[in-house]
Amino acid sequence: MGAFIFVNKDKLTAKENTTTTVKNESKKVNEKTTKCTDISYDLNTNEYGLGASAAGISVTIDNTRKSARISYNGATVSSTFGLGWVTAADTSSYELIDTKTFDKKISQVLIDGSGQDATNSAILYLMEDGTVEYVPILKELNTNWSQPDNTKKFNSYGKLNGISEVISLVPAEAQGYHTVLAKKVDGTITNLVDTFKATGNFR
Repeated sequence: MGAFIFVNKDKLTAKENTTTTVKNESKKVNEKTTKCTDISYDLNTNEYGLGASAAGISVTIDNTRKSARISYNGATVSSTFGLGWVTAADTSSYELIDTKTFDKKISQVLIDGSGQDATNSAILYLMEDGTVEYVPILKELNTNWSQPDNTKKFNSYGKLNGISEVISLVPAEAQGYHTVLAKKVDGTITNLVDTFKATGNFR
């Protein structure tokens, strides 16, 4: 799985994020609004070219940019997170399981996290106001998924505390260690590893 294959590096290097490009609308530090650019709108699917797919989970955003459709592949999710589910070996078919609605527009979606494997991964929603909402995937699987009655959901756990004025989220790695960098409107970069740990929702 590409999102969690680690390559040793001598220094932290950010991967190019090709999903979407986000920039500050006026390029002024004191302007705290952000703008999502270069989004392709497909009239046939009624969805933007904005979303993410990793770890057997796929998120797509509709044309309002306030609604996220979440699909999953049980075999890949089980293998990635060591869940031991009894599933078919099919790793290509995805099932739509949930739709989430937000009160602000989404500027970027990233499925990634920190550490040396996928267990600390999250669905990250960068909102147009520069805040980041998160779903700790493993905790959500262990606490809110009920296999017997087939109830599946990926609820947002709210905003990451102390994170604001973000214009892009960038996956990065160094010597097999993975993390997510938050680029802010003033050009500074914040490593989110400590922010993830502080939530208490990651291993």
